[in-house]
Amino acid sequence: MKISVDVTLDQVCKTVSKEDFEKDSPEDASLLNQTFYLVEATSLEICHLWEHYKGKGFPSSCTTSFMTQIGQLAEFEVWITLSYYEIKGKVICFYEMTGNYAFGAICESFFKNVVPRCPTTNADNFHNVMLAIESGK
Repeated sequence: MKISVDVTLDQVCKTVSKEDFEKDSPEDASLLNQTFYLVEATSLEICHLWEHYKGKGFPSSCTTSFMTQIGQLAEFEVWITLSYYEIKGKVICFYEMTGNYAFGAICESFFKNVVPRCPTTNADNFHNVMLAIESGK
């Protein structure tokens, strides 16, 4: 037996709007709006980055951290953890998809809606963040 379902990704994926995010999470929205760079990284990767960059401006502790719902995949909520660090006067937001259901397209869409001009990278390319901070870009 073959079952066919005609559903597009847009029909099952919903992203939290910028307005709803700012209304539901005002403190987090304020920090995200100040963010110089977004970095996808697990907590372990952040620890490794701290070990490598601790003498070069990487702080010893996180400014603040939030877990927030950024969308839905069908009826399932999609959550991420946002952790903020200040490095040489610049706010860097590390994020990790942390819910039972993680979907990169929803995460990308969320950041595109909320902070459209903020550059994004991952832990492997964190050196680019440090270069951007040093160059003042």
